[in-house]
Amino acid sequence: MEGSQSPELTPEASIRWQKVPSWAQLKILESVWCGNCRQGVCMELGTGRMEEACLILEGICKRCGNKVVRLIEPEE
Repeated sequence: MEGSQSPELTPEASIRWQKVPSWAQLKILESVWCGNCRQGVCMELGTGRMEEACLILEGICKRCGNKVVRLIEPEE
């Protein structure tokens, strides 16, 4: 993420996010639903946390600046 600050991930979220291969991280951040744009957009990652076994990534839509959220389900 050129020109942006590092995302603020909780320690648990950081561990979970690091388990995701880099190619998959990129795909995840490039395919987030924006309710304002009403389509899949790229996300600038801001924060991450765990809720139970799910990783919750929050950030902003790179197209319109709206807040977006991406949920990553637990590993099976």
